Amino acid sequence: MELPTNGRRILLIDDEDLVREMLARELEDRGHEVIQASDGATALALLDAGEAVDALVSDLYMPRMNGQALIAEAQRRRPSLAAILLTGHAGGVAEVVSRGNGGGGYTLLRNPVSSDELARRLAELLEAARDG
Repeated sequence: MELPTNGRRILLIDDEDLVREMLARELEDRGHEVIQASDGATALALLDAGEAVDALVSDLYMPRMNGQALIAEAQRRRPSLAAILLTGHAGGVAEVVSRGNGGGGYTLLRNPVSSDELARRLAELLEAARDG
């Protein structure tokens, strides 16, 4: 079953410009509007300024504020915000680990993540948030 994936606004946070731009391009190719931030403080400032976003996708390891702390703060501000945490350093995690259910928590994806898997997980989270 194909889940709807187009037309959503995604806040993408990664301190590595090349990685962030590549992921943004992949999401935009799937019809999403992507707002980019290079760190947690910038992402939170965008949310505080009222930027409308449907989901947040963040790298785990970033200077000053890691992705887990960013997601917690973002969801404190917007409790129903869907979130995906990306990491290439998940230790023994070999598969996707889900926490929460669209309204709090996040989904952890191991890098490198395929654009298909990222799009699929985003669609699932956004669908759950819509139904919840």
